[in-house]
Amino acid sequence: MPHRLPFVLAVPLGALLGLLVSTRLAAPSSGPRAGTALRMDVEEVLQRSELVVEARVLSARPHRVGEGVICTDFELEVERTFWGEDHPARTVRLPGGVLPSGRGMLLPGMPPVEEGEDLLLFLGPEAASGLQMPTGLGQGKYRLVREPDGGRLAVRTAEDLVLVAGGRARRVNGRDVVDYAELVGRLEAAAQARRAAEEGGR
Repeated sequence: MPHRLPFVLAVPLGALLGLLVSTRLAAPSSGPRAGTALRMDVEEVLQRSELVVEARVLSARPHRVGEGVICTDFELEVERTFWGEDHPARTVRLPGGVLPSGRGMLLPGMPPVEEGEDLLLFLGPEAASGLQMPTGLGQGKYRLVREPDGGRLAVRTAEDLVLVAGGRARRVNGRDVVDYAELVGRLEAAAQARRAAEEGGR
């Protein structure tokens, strides 16, 4: 039975990859369609994730994983693990990317991940190919930035994303900026509550 994603109405990964747009990025286009995901707060995003880490992206290596499918392997230096096995370094494989030839593949609603950035990343189950999806598409990644005074912020960018809540859909194109310390506190509390619930259910 295929892994089912914790968002987008539980679409299997293989079916979702069918929505990927393969194109030569140098050529103009009308752009990909919007991705659709269930709207969640950060506690629910953690609850639905298999891995939640704070990390720095050390490198990005795009390559093919099958007929017409392009993915990117990101090497991470892990600062802290909120959920999942704790490793100081790990490689995660996300769908999409641009090959040296210029051939690229984009998934509507996918958050951008860039070499050298610090981030919080929420990932769903790993498929047989090694691919994982950010939980809730653009809701599954925050970029961590420093203010001039030394404070830290977490920035979540949503582009080409439709969020569904209460039977209503709303297209999102914008940024959500939150205080880093406040966000970490919420994640730690959510992880603790999830561990307690799982231990209580045994």
